[in-house]
Amino acid sequence: MAAMAQLTGESVDLFHPPDGTLIQNIFPSDEEWAWQGAHFDGGVKAKMHKTLPGPFIINSIIYLNDIEKHGGGTVAWPGSHKPIRVLAESDPEKYEYMWQLKQDLHTVDIGGPVELEPKCGDILFFAHFCVHAATNNVRDTPRLALRSRW
Repeated sequence: MAAMAQLTGESVDLFHPPDGTLIQNIFPSDEEWAWQGAHFDGGVKAKMHKTLPGPFIINSIIYLNDIEKHGGGTVAWPGSHKPIRVLAESDPEKYEYMWQLKQDLHTVDIGGPVELEPKCGDILFFAHFCVHAATNNVRDTPRLALRSRW
């Protein structure tokens, strides 16, 4: 928990161990390389997650093998969590729930994406408002990863 607090600048008391870890493997595909829908986590209407303070503080993805370009790595929009938070705070009533905020994602300038090429053992930590996307894997080996939320 101390590492999470150090990364975010938040109090260690805000963090809890992950409830579980999800397997997020992406197997080779014959499709052209592209990213799936850009999104931030927690925006599913059925779950009714509150926007602020948010359902979790930080995500982590642990990569279990080296990921080459176009090998199913995550695409992220660096710094996107900042304008998304500004939007959320601009009208707390309108954006009470994450799914409401997600509907207006297209109205925010989040900059350009970066395709990550992590190595085995790398861990990606990212804020819950960070826009990211999965990508097609056009390589010969699967992308192996585990995800947790803190």
